[in-house]
Amino acid sequence: MMKLIINKSLVNQINSGEKNISNMNKNEISQLQEIVTKLPMAQIITLTQKVLIPFVPIYQYDADHPYWFDKDTKFSSNIWEIKLGTWQRTINFNVTLNDGRSLTDKKHLLLLNSIKKWLVIQGNPFYCAGKHITSYSIKTKLLRVLRLTDALLLNADKIDLAGLHMKVVNSDLAMDILVNFSFGLSDGLFKFKKYLTAYLLENIPSVTANQVEEFIKLYPYVNQPLSIEEVDLELSQTQRIKACCFLYLNEFYSKSGSISDSGGINGSFFNQVFYKNTLSINISHIKIKHINMLGIRKKHIKTEYAAVPVRNSDTGISSRYLTCYLSVFKSLGVVNGKGFSEICPDTFTNINIKNIHAHSELKIDGRFTTLPIQVTFKALRNAFEFVFKYMNIILDTAYKVVSMKKFHIENKAMLLEFKTIGFMKFIPDSLKEIGVNEWAITGKDKNNFKLRRKNIGFCDLFDVLLGAIQIIIGVTMARRQAELLELNPIQCILPFNVDPNDRGAQNVDFKLIFDNRKSGSSGINPLRETLAKPILRSVAGLIYKLQIFNKKLIEGGYLNKNNATLFFGLNSSEVRFFTTASSTYNHHLNCFCDYFETETIQYNENDIRRYYIRQHQLRRFFVMLFFWSKGFDGLDTLRHFLGHTDCEHLYHYVTESIPGEVLTGIKAQRIVYGVNKKDIENIEQLTPIILDRFGAQSITFKTYRQICDDYEEDAAEGFIEMNPSFEQIKQQFEQDIFYLLTDHIIDLEPDFFIVEDKDGNKISDYKLILKVREI
Repeated sequence: MMKLIINKSLVNQINSGEKNISNMNKNEISQLQEIVTKLPMAQIITLTQKVLIPFVPIYQYDADHPYWFDKDTKFSSNIWEIKLGTWQRTINFNVTLNDGRSLTDKKHLLLLNSIKKWLVIQGNPFYCAGKHITSYSIKTKLLRVLRLTDALLLNADKIDLAGLHMKVVNSDLAMDILVNFSFGLSDGLFKFKKYLTAYLLENIPSVTANQVEEFIKLYPYVNQPLSIEEVDLELSQTQRIKACCFLYLNEFYSKSGSISDSGGINGSFFNQVFYKNTLSINISHIKIKHINMLGIRKKHIKTEYAAVPVRNSDTGISSRYLTCYLSVFKSLGVVNGKGFSEICPDTFTNINIKNIHAHSELKIDGRFTTLPIQVTFKALRNAFEFVFKYMNIILDTAYKVVSMKKFHIENKAMLLEFKTIGFMKFIPDSLKEIGVNEWAITGKDKNNFKLRRKNIGFCDLFDVLLGAIQIIIGVTMARRQAELLELNPIQCILPFNVDPNDRGAQNVDFKLIFDNRKSGSSGINPLRETLAKPILRSVAGLIYKLQIFNKKLIEGGYLNKNNATLFFGLNSSEVRFFTTASSTYNHHLNCFCDYFETETIQYNENDIRRYYIRQHQLRRFFVMLFFWSKGFDGLDTLRHFLGHTDCEHLYHYVTESIPGEVLTGIKAQRIVYGVNKKDIENIEQLTPIILDRFGAQSITFKTYRQICDDYEEDAAEGFIEMNPSFEQIKQQFEQDIFYLLTDHIIDLEPDFFIVEDKDGNKISDYKLILKVREI
C-alpha cells in the first residue's frame, strides 16, 4: 500500500514538472520503470516525454497547442484566434463542403483534424526539433497551408472532397494544383480573372444602351481601344464598355477620382463573392492587381515617367517561391494515424520543381533588373553634391517652419495661410535665390516636375534631400531596405557621440550598427543579431547629422521616441514630421530620380520609362563594381574601403554576402556588355551555345548604333522603329544569358594573378573568363 502512494507521488511530481531525469535518483528511476509497465501506452508516452524534457527539447512543447494560439483557442475549437507579434487573425472552420454539410460536421471530423494538424505543425517547435522560427516565417507557412486548403475547397465539387476527404489528394491532383499555381496566386490558384469575367458577362445584360451612352460621355477613355498588351480579360470592346458601366453604376470605383478609377476595383466585394467559402477569407484576401480593361481613366502615376520594371516579369511565380509551397504541401504527409484522414503515401514521390517546370513557365528566381552601372555612379555623384550643398540649410529650415506651425497655428484657415504665405518668413535667402517661393508643388500643378527641378517647392527639395541621403547610404553600405528603415534614430554609428565631421575624427574608424534581418533567435520573444560594419567617414558624417536632427525632433515632441528611426519624412499637408515607412522611402527615391532626371528608355513609340532606383538594386553595387571595374577603374577604391589587400580577398568578401541570384544577374549583364567589347576571355564560345540552345543557324551581335548605321538614310529621317524595342531585345538577351548561367551551362569567373609594377611592388590583378561546361 505504501509503495502505491510513493508511485502516485512520483507520477504527480513528474506531471507537475518538479521531477525529471536530471534530478531523479536511482530509486526513483527504478520506481518509474515499474510504473510504466502498468500504464496504458498513451500515458506511458506522456509520462516519458515529461521525464526526458531536459534532454529532448521538443518535449517542452505541446504537439497540438502552439504558442501562437491566442485567447482560449484549443485544437478542438471550430474558430481559431491566432497571434504572431502584431499579426492577429481568425480562422473559421465553418465552411460548407460539396455535400452541403459544414467542415465542422462530425461526418467530416477526420478531414477537419487533418487540416488543423497541417496548420499546427507549421512552425511548432515540437515538429521542428525544438527550434524556433520567426513569426514572419510561421505566418507565411500558415498562409500557404490555408491557400492550398482553399484550392481543395474551391474544387470540392470536382474532386468530391466531402466523400473522399484527404484520400483525394493523389499525385495527379497535387501536380495539377502546383502547375496552376505556377501561373500566380490570384489567376493560377484562385482563378480570379476567370471568376470575374464570368461574373461580368452574367451581369452586363442588365446595362441599357442609354446608360452606356451617358457613361461614355462621362468617361470617354473607355471608348478608346486597348493595345494587345493591355488586354487582360476575355471581353470584347463592347463587353468591356458595358462591364465598366456596370461597375460604375454599382459604385465599384472610387468616387474621389483616385487611382482606383484607372483599373482598381472593390477587392473586398469580390473576395466575399468568389471566396466566401474559404479559410483564408479572413486571413488574407486575394490581392487584386490593376486590370487594364476595367480602367475608366488613364492610369495615373505619381512619377514623371512609368518605371523601368524592377522585375523582368510581372506574371507567374518563381521556382524558389513554388518550392516553398511544394515543401508545405509535402508536410501534409506527416499528418497520419488514428483520428486523421490520410493522403496517398506516394502522392509526392515523383513531384519536383523540374517536373512542374515542364508543364509551365516559371519565372527566374529573384530576377530583379540590374541598374546600369553608369546610372548608379551618376546618382551617387549627384546625391553627394546635393547633400553637401543643401543638407544643413534644408534641415534647419524645415525645423523652424514646423516648430512655428506647432506653436502658432490653431486652425485650418491659419494653416492654409501659413502654407501659402507665412512659411516664407523662415525661408533663408540662399534658398530663395535658387527658386523657393512655394511650400509644395502638388501633382495637380501643370508641369509639376519641371517646377520641382526649378526648386520652386520647399517640401519637394526636402524629399530630394532624403532621397539623396538614401542613395548615398544605400550605395555605400549595401544593406537591405528593412535594415535601413529600422536604424536607431540617435545611435546607429560607432563610436557613439563622436562627430565624423570634426577634423579630430579623421583617423577614427566608424561603423554602422544595424539588426541583421536574416539571423538571430525567434519564438515568442524574437531577437535579431546586431552587426557593425565599416562605413565611410563622409557617409558616417551625414548619418551623424541625421542623428542630431532626430534628437532635436524627439526632444521637441515632433517625433515619438518609441517608433522613431533614422529616416523621417515631412508631411506637406499637415506641416509635420513623421517616421519613414517603406512607401515613403521609395517616394523619396522617386523624387530624387525625377529631380536629377535619371536615364530614360524608349520602350515603344509612346512608352518612355525611367530608371527609378530601389534599394535592392543598390545592394548589388559592390559586385557590379567588381565585374565592371576594368572599365571604370574603381576596384582599388573599393578594396581600400573594405580594407582588403588584394582582388581575390575582395571578391570572396563581396560574393559571400550577396545572394546567388543577384550575383548571377550581374554576371549576365556583364556578359552581354562583353559580347561587343570582347574584353572577356573565351567570349567567342558563347556563340555555338546560343545557336544550339535556341535552334538558330547563325547569330550576329550588333549595337543599336550599328543597326542604325545599316539603315543610315532611314535613320537620319527618323524612320527606324523596332518592335519590340532595342532595349527590350537587350533585356531578353540578358535573360537568356541568365538562364544559361542558372542552368550551369556557362559561368563568368575572375582569374586572379600577381604582377609587379615598375617599382617592384607585387599587385593582385584579375581577368574575366567565360567558362563553358562540357555537355
